[in-house]
Amino acid sequence: MSDSDDRDDVHLLVENSSFGSPITANALAEHERTFDTPVGPVKAVVLGDPSSQPTIVTYHDIGLTYANCFGGFLSLHEVQEVISRFAVVHMIAPGNEENAPDLAPESYPTSVHDLVSQVASVLQQLKVHHTIGFGLGAGATILLNYALENSGCMVGLFLVGLSGSPPSWASWVYHKAAQALTGQNMDTWTPANLISRHFCSNTQEENKEMIEMYTRDLEKLNFKNMMLFSNAYMNRPEILEMVAGYRSPILVACGREDGYYDDTVQLYGALNPEAAEFVDLPCGHLVMEECPHRLIKPLKLFLYSVGL
Repeated sequence: MSDSDDRDDVHLLVENSSFGSPITANALAEHERTFDTPVGPVKAVVLGDPSSQPTIVTYHDIGLTYANCFGGFLSLHEVQEVISRFAVVHMIAPGNEENAPDLAPESYPTSVHDLVSQVASVLQQLKVHHTIGFGLGAGATILLNYALENSGCMVGLFLVGLSGSPPSWASWVYHKAAQALTGQNMDTWTPANLISRHFCSNTQEENKEMIEMYTRDLEKLNFKNMMLFSNAYMNRPEILEMVAGYRSPILVACGREDGYYDDTVQLYGALNPEAAEFVDLPCGHLVMEECPHRLIKPLKLFLYSVGL
């Protein structure tokens, strides 16, 4: 498949997916539930019956929602062929749903460990016995940390663009600069940076419709809560020496223009080689939107290997 075919696929996916689609987003929102957890309330969209079906749990990245991160890809006919029998739980980082009110910083989860605790509490309340994690960026790191603590429940992982290490000094400085700008010209500063983070240069130049849809979605998010989510993500542990012990199947994917490419390759190299597969893609961070059809065959093989 050529790069131009991929861009055509992306265009079709945007027209027919939940990416920016109010109809699909509203339909999903009807299944949104609030769960009380030991580290504060959290919302999740629950589709199907997780207590009696094999379950997929997703977790989005910073600056994305479950709908524009996973909705379009999971609604593709070829993907539905293999996941239609699964229940799906879309985790929502606290206060990162559309049009959310400001959350109090003092009551917000302060670390990846806290966010993992929320995932564990939600899955326990839903009586989930076995699940497969689909995560992007911060969400991928959260689900991988959950899997290391709950390997009996998390029997497979599909991870995109993530880090297994604490932030570097440069990342910490960059984050603090962004934090200082919260509420100070944030409306113009954040979208441009997040667009550059999530999409490759070709998509930004050639698929204006996708970028416009993403920008509209971004404008519905609460930037202060987004920064609190980012703060918690910055407080993440070193797990590179631990991941080799995780024996369940892992599919790792990353775009070559993803800022997390080197971190993702480093993490993949630390995984158990008998259980892990790597997919290298000619795109940016949001591979499910930029190269969706190149993921279908690897995903099918991965799901078959899990055996649920």
